[in-house]
Amino acid sequence: MILTDFSRLLLGDNEFQNVLRLLTLLQSHDVAAYDELSHIIKIIAPVFSAEEYADCLVEGSCVSDELFLLGCLTAHGQCLEIGAYDEDLCETVAAFTARLSRVTLDNTHAFDAEEPEVFFESLQEAVEPLAYSLLVFASEDFFDQFFVFLVPTDKLQGDTVASEYRMTWD
Repeated sequence: MILTDFSRLLLGDNEFQNVLRLLTLLQSHDVAAYDELSHIIKIIAPVFSAEEYADCLVEGSCVSDELFLLGCLTAHGQCLEIGAYDEDLCETVAAFTARLSRVTLDNTHAFDAEEPEVFFESLQEAVEPLAYSLLVFASEDFFDQFFVFLVPTDKLQGDTVASEYRMTWD
């Protein structure tokens, strides 16, 4: 899984080992693990209690490994989870990118759920001169979500994630 390599790159070995431990707990489908997993599951799924988690397990609609890793990276501040349903999406993304790059992006580009590529392409153009790359993972597991990463471009040189996961709109 390419996302595991990317997670290790962003988190470092020690924190990544903890993420792998949590992923193993998720894969065990044990309701008792909910307390330890809940801070991540609440980011990525509409599950807010151990009872709801148990229902998901029974229904077979448990969180995928990839989505869980994205939730872990969000919990560690490595990316921003946003939904097409969010208000002021541009302001939210601009604040996130400003925190990481120390540069403020303009809010002239509005998000359109029908054409998200226009919004993300404008952000990519804005961060390229700053030597950053914008990576966007799209998920429709529970609802339309985007996970936005702003990564120093030199950190991605030769990395498979850059080619596999940079959102393209062909």
